[in-house]
Amino acid sequence: MISDLDAGSTYITGTLGTSANNVVQLTAAAKLPAVDGSLLTGISTGGGKVLQVIQTSLTAQSNLTSTSLADSGHPAASLTPATTGSKVLINYTGNWGESAAGIETLIVVYRQISSGGYSVLAGTMVGKQSQTGYANLPLAVNFLDSPNTTGQVDYKIYYQVSSGTAYNNYVWSVGAGNPGSNLIITEIGA
Repeated sequence: MISDLDAGSTYITGTLGTSANNVVQLTAAAKLPAVDGSLLTGISTGGGKVLQVIQTSLTAQSNLTSTSLADSGHPAASLTPATTGSKVLINYTGNWGESAAGIETLIVVYRQISSGGYSVLAGTMVGKQSQTGYANLPLAVNFLDSPNTTGQVDYKIYYQVSSGTAYNNYVWSVGAGNPGSNLIITEIGA
């Protein structure tokens, strides 16, 4: 090591490279070159970190009447996972109501990988039954998905109503406004 006493800088001399006893130099992008880090300690491995967050929202009222599972009209939320080990946390909240007492509303998350077609994502189904009609209550889905891909993954909300009409984002007549519905997907690193 050579010290510059005037400027307070310290310089290291030696052969630059990534072999044993070489001095490692940062790349032009200020990153370390590929080296074996197996002897490093106290370094976080990076798992469990938020890699990306995508949100889609719908504020318009939807009047839905399908008695079999159908697209609710909420915009899809899409992401491309960084690794096959990434997890995707799905959070959906919507304000749902029915046109009469006794009507059941069911919502479920559908998933599509690499444009392969949508299918139900097991474990994401929730529902409610109106006791009075127009009983607008939030329905929420929280689910940790393991898509096991680095291809684009799309998530959509499907619904089904037992009879009558289900209302997503019912517009209140008391001037309170429309709370809207949100689909948020968060990629969690492996």
